[in-house]
Amino acid sequence: MALIDAMINTTLSNLQNPSEAAPKARDEEIARLAHTYWEGRQKNGLPGSDVEDWLRAEAEVARVRDAAIDEASEESFPASDPPAR
Repeated sequence: MALIDAMINTTLSNLQNPSEAAPKARDEEIARLAHTYWEGRQKNGLPGSDVEDWLRAEAEVARVRDAAIDEASEESFPASDPPAR
């Protein structure tokens, strides 16, 4: 129940502060992914650091978001109506 309350509060906060919502969500996504990388390293006894995990997660999140933006841009221009130059 506490997790659901926290998720609702975060969502409401993001709606009230839209300029802060995207960076907060991005940072939370990076933190979750970095933690996953850290857990994998610990489980498998691999070398590395928390900073490397964070940078790797940051790069992956940026890559995925850039790919989504590129795909959305391609879909927004019909083949018969190319972008203006």
